[in-house]
Amino acid sequence: ATNNYGAVFASGNVGIGTTTPSNLLSVYSSSAATMGFTGGGTKDVWSMGYDVTNNRFAIASSSSITSNVRMVIDNTGNVGIGTTSPWGTLAVEKSGLGQPVFQIGDTGSSTPWFLVNEYGNVGIGTTTPSNLLQVYSSSASTLGFSGGATKDVWSMGYDVTNNRFAIASSSSITSNVRMVIDNNGNVGIGTSSPLA
Repeated sequence: ATNNYGAVFASGNVGIGTTTPSNLLSVYSSSAATMGFTGGGTKDVWSMGYDVTNNRFAIASSSSITSNVRMVIDNTGNVGIGTTSPWGTLAVEKSGLGQPVFQIGDTGSSTPWFLVNEYGNVGIGTTTPSNLLQVYSSSASTLGFSGGATKDVWSMGYDVTNNRFAIASSSSITSNVRMVIDNNGNVGIGTSSPLA
């Protein structure tokens, strides 16, 4: 049965743009089978649905599914955020500078745990990584190495408290210190206070 609004009801399924709905709700268009969302006359319009022309599912901040596209899932299952041509399972791209491309953090925290900036630099504990990988801590910026629960743990990194680079056979950079390079460039092996 068809009502005055163009919807078809068949065996409990609803069809819009089709007389043979195969799902509870089937929407058909030869160019774009989409749904639109708006908050009123002065608000933006968003679209979501099947971009038939480009054979992909898309979400766009526009009344057209092909302009201002924010996310796509292509016909191979690749997801694109910031790109309509995802080159991998998840492709995230950003145009312009000033904002991170990707970050992970805690709700309400202004400093993310992990961040990739617009230059591809990775920051852990910092929002402004100036190197390919930058680790920040106010007390100890370290990397940890372990062989498992019954094995020793080693640490390597910047001992902020003592202003030195250190390697330690411990999860703490300040205990069981095996080698240090102090802020004068002096190297200590077996001592944490090299004289020269």
